[in-house]
Amino acid sequence: MPASELSVLVATKDRAVHLVAMLDSLATEWNDLREVVVVDNGSSDGTAELLRAYAARQPKLRTMHVAQPGQSRALNRAIANSSGAWVAFLDDDVLVEPNWARGLARAFETQGHAGFQGRIRMPPEVRADPCRLALTQLYKTLPTIDYGTAPRERRTMTGANMAVRRAVLERVGFFDERLGPGAAGLSGDTDLAQRIRRHTRQAFAYVPEAAVVHIYDAARLTDAYHEQYHRRLGRSRMIQRPRPLFTVLPSAINARVKAWFTGLGGRRRAYYRHIGRYYAYSEMLCSWRAVPASSEA
Repeated sequence: MPASELSVLVATKDRAVHLVAMLDSLATEWNDLREVVVVDNGSSDGTAELLRAYAARQPKLRTMHVAQPGQSRALNRAIANSSGAWVAFLDDDVLVEPNWARGLARAFETQGHAGFQGRIRMPPEVRADPCRLALTQLYKTLPTIDYGTAPRERRTMTGANMAVRRAVLERVGFFDERLGPGAAGLSGDTDLAQRIRRHTRQAFAYVPEAAVVHIYDAARLTDAYHEQYHRRLGRSRMIQRPRPLFTVLPSAINARVKAWFTGLGGRRRAYYRHIGRYYAYSEMLCSWRAVPASSEA
């Protein structure tokens, strides 16, 4: 099966500057792609005009508009309106490194896995800066998947750079539209990965050749954003697997106590790990009665 079986899907909202950089980074990849489908999920920053101009000079770029909020909803529309046997997902704030498409194509051709995780790295200037690198490790609110150049398996996938066989998507269903940005906030990718694993009983393959660089967003490396992130995680997990109050409340108390002790001891990474869990569990307590019905495609 040729590399042109690869459809690349991107959902975007109000990130025109990042989006044009991401599309420009595909400059060496177009010949190895079947199509790129970008869904504008209700932007108001000139994204629509940018996409029209880009599509006029790149025939493999297709654009769609989904006004109703929700990254998962937008990606489901893109899946339904794309045609490749291999479906890759990229976030709009990554830069694709050369030979990304060929790396994925080789993985699909030579390996039997249902899904593949591409490498996600910080920019070179961040990797060379101990202070900024330490912040990414402290908060863990920017996605990084970097095991070096050796192939390995993973139990889940991160949606900033992942790929799945279309036949598998058609069997297990698409994204749960209650999850992800614009809905509960997170976990659309991990929920899909869990369903694929239950169906196939396989792990996912890490493909180091299929690498992207994620932008360094300092606004996502603050205490306030860390709290927001974990509260969205709590809402999302309650949707994935609703839990009774009598199990959530003790977990919240336990996480808060551990955060207090590790904070006193100056163990910063442990503190942020435990306080993040506390935020997630406390959000579960707030939302445990109001879980919307499933809406996966």
